[in-house]
Amino acid sequence: MYGKIWLLIICGASFLVTSARDRWVTIFTHGGGTHPMYFSLSDAFKVINDQVKGSVYARTTRLLREDPYFFQMHPQQGSGLKRASGNIKFDSHNGAHLFALIYDEINAKIGLPKTDLYSYGWTGLLSINARRAAARNFYRELEKLVKQIKLEGDIPRIRIIAYSHGGNMSLHLAEYFNARRQQTFVIDELILVATPVHQNTAIYLGSPLFKKIYLFYSIGDNIQVGDFLSSPTHSFAQHTFEKLKTVKIPDHVTQVQVRIFRKKIIIVHKDGTKEIIHRYDMIQPNHTEMFFFGWTPEWYRKYFPLKPLPVVLLMPYFLRTIYDKHLGGQRLRFTMIPDEERMTILNKKTKESFDVPFFDKKTFTAWRRQLLHYRPTNLSEYRKRMKAHWETAKLKVREEQKAKRLSEFAAREKKRMQRAAKLQSKKLVKQKAVPITRPLPKNQIAS
Repeated sequence: MYGKIWLLIICGASFLVTSARDRWVTIFTHGGGTHPMYFSLSDAFKVINDQVKGSVYARTTRLLREDPYFFQMHPQQGSGLKRASGNIKFDSHNGAHLFALIYDEINAKIGLPKTDLYSYGWTGLLSINARRAAARNFYRELEKLVKQIKLEGDIPRIRIIAYSHGGNMSLHLAEYFNARRQQTFVIDELILVATPVHQNTAIYLGSPLFKKIYLFYSIGDNIQVGDFLSSPTHSFAQHTFEKLKTVKIPDHVTQVQVRIFRKKIIIVHKDGTKEIIHRYDMIQPNHTEMFFFGWTPEWYRKYFPLKPLPVVLLMPYFLRTIYDKHLGGQRLRFTMIPDEERMTILNKKTKESFDVPFFDKKTFTAWRRQLLHYRPTNLSEYRKRMKAHWETAKLKVREEQKAKRLSEFAAREKKRMQRAAKLQSKKLVKQKAVPITRPLPKNQIAS
């Protein structure tokens, strides 16, 4: 009898082991920074001293990060960890949902395992303290997600695609991983896109939290290397991780420069006719083109070869190429040539160069047209409204600041009046307590 019971237990355990499957989770997280419209000189000094909490810059940024109007440009859904695919109602005005739609199709076309898609939102402030606070919250939410996946009998596989300072924020996850007594999960792939490389976060590359790290960058990205305000040493950021005396680049770190070779420009006129201009250009994507949709108001070029796709949406293709060609741990350069349906790969260390197939024109054009279908219908009106939202947020913060100053002034005046009344009361009491003495008559004095 006991033998049968043990046999059932063993069979049940083996069934649970064999039925468990890898469940991939891909999380997009946006970058940080600011916009010139609401960033003043005084804010710059606060950023340098990392004292942005409560500033006009911080309060304005908070309003804009939670404004759904800005969710249309890139995968952002407000603060916290939120689903972008699966059992949710699709919203064409939600950039995370659009990202997930195209990412899923490219992922399936490439043949990578299906993945659940999420976005993680944070303040995005130019502040090391803000990035650390966001990483702490991110770590807690990842713990909850991993626990839920394990309860459902699956094996969590975590991939984070982090843009700009979202990459530095994600690297700070290592601090909380090291501080935990019980390490409940690891990140299979941390993908940094256009992340300003600072040495204070480069030390986390070797953390056991990250199994693989990828850095994708463009030498045409001046924003990536332009940040010195939120650097601990106030030195300019770099495009890549470089070996230093105190920092060794681990073998699981892969660094990839991306660029696009264009052979022609197709101009569509208002009457529907097309004009083809043959020219040869090497396009180095800028900061916006790495992560934002083609209808973003600023810095996305009209004739960018991938428009309206951002470079990051091709991540499944990049990853599959690295897997298949065993390129992990190398310094690479990917040159996409969509007109010839190929991509040239250069190994920067060995100088070896070879070609791999790119998407065929029909498939690639279909994805671009599909995304264009969801762009705002009237771009000029869309951009005007966006500026109006910027102005509204800035005005609201100024009004709040004015009201706060008036409230503080009223409170000070109230305290001053209370102190004055208290002093006056003390004077009156003192006067009543002192006995009144009158001079005696002379005859009484003599006697």
